[in-house]
Amino acid sequence: MDMNINRYIYNRTLTICFLISFRI
Repeated sequence: MDMNINRYIYNRTLTICFLISFRI
């Protein structure tokens, strides 16, 4: 369960980073 949450946070962070990079 802990690993699942970590993966979710990692995926969310990666998506945000991608959106910011795409926006710039």
